[in-house]
Amino acid sequence: MRRVIWGFVIAPLAVLFVDALFTGSFSIALFSCIEAYLAILVFGIPIFALFSQLKWLRWWHIMLAGTIVSMAMGWFMDSPAIVPNSYVIEMDGTSDLFSGAALGCAMALVFWFVGVFQNKEYPYVSRALPLSPLVITLVLIGISLYVVIATKRPLVQGEITKLLNPVSDKPMAEVELDSGKTVDARLLCYRSYTVGEKVTLSHRSKHPLIPEMYWITTGESKESNQQVMDCIQEGSRWYKGEATSDDYPKS
Repeated sequence: MRRVIWGFVIAPLAVLFVDALFTGSFSIALFSCIEAYLAILVFGIPIFALFSQLKWLRWWHIMLAGTIVSMAMGWFMDSPAIVPNSYVIEMDGTSDLFSGAALGCAMALVFWFVGVFQNKEYPYVSRALPLSPLVITLVLIGISLYVVIATKRPLVQGEITKLLNPVSDKPMAEVELDSGKTVDARLLCYRSYTVGEKVTLSHRSKHPLIPEMYWITTGESKESNQQVMDCIQEGSRWYKGEATSDDYPKS
């Protein structure tokens, strides 16, 4: 049991190093590491107790569980369950899903090698050194790193030239960028923006399997807290398919 405890203690440190690779920020990686310790307390220990009873302690049992839990947590933190609209998950959902898979897989791999592999308490687990989990983890980290880099969103400036009708219940606007290019961009809501307003956009470039996209993040007008809340609530109505005629752009 001592090795298992050390596994729980050491495994989240894998998150610290891998997330620092993804984000380039030690502070963000440190926060993810703290989240990983909380995830172990809430999910990891109960799942391990169950798997021990079922004798599901082969490397792929542990890595699959860790990957699924980490992906689910990343998706949940971006989801409308936390932010009541689809804006955040549209911008960050793909990268967070893949990075969550890589972080969970890496943490599970470390835990399995420290706490389970060749542990006399689990004689039914093969004592042969497997290379497959290491290869799978490295491949997943590589794929996730590509997705994280491909979905980076530098900021660009532009001016709203037209408020467009929603597409698939998603508010849209036509924006002329400072470069002269005209693009269609996502809005969180219509009520906070007007034609002719200068705006800042988050731009995701086109990559294989990843489409180009623009999201309007801020405008030039100062908004009160109530106006911000009204915009968030409108975005929530669009997400739920409950938008009313008052939410549509005014002609």
